[in-house]
Amino acid sequence: DRDGFLFVDNRAHHYFLITLSELKPVKVKASDHAYFLAGIYKRRGYGVFKIFNWSGKALTNIFQSPDFVSNSSLDCITYRHDDLKFENTDRNADGYLDLYFHGIANYYCNGGENSGRLDRKPRRSKPIAFTYYFDPIKKTWSKK
Repeated sequence: DRDGFLFVDNRAHHYFLITLSELKPVKVKASDHAYFLAGIYKRRGYGVFKIFNWSGKALTNIFQSPDFVSNSSLDCITYRHDDLKFENTDRNADGYLDLYFHGIANYYCNGGENSGRLDRKPRRSKPIAFTYYFDPIKKTWSKK
């Protein structure tokens, strides 16, 4: 029971199943007319952000966030509305678009409990934000 999208290349007679919760187009520069295919890959209440490139013959995963951008788990920490908000924007004014995630983290435990979220209200909430900056030399995104 996973969300996903089926891509079909009729000319090459190939198909690709991408298990993403929703598609989010990503560009490297604001002036670009081409987009990368991206979205959140979710598993067991956690999700990472993946970016794929279509080369005409293959669909390859070119980036996966090391941090969770989605968290609806029953653990002690979740994100309000499950997914962090995503923006493909130039955060450091270098001319390249970055991957910016932000939202609210809800904390259900103080540290000693191991019961997690269950049906409780959060004990505290705190803004969370992080950015993956595009590196034109490495041609990928990373935290600085």
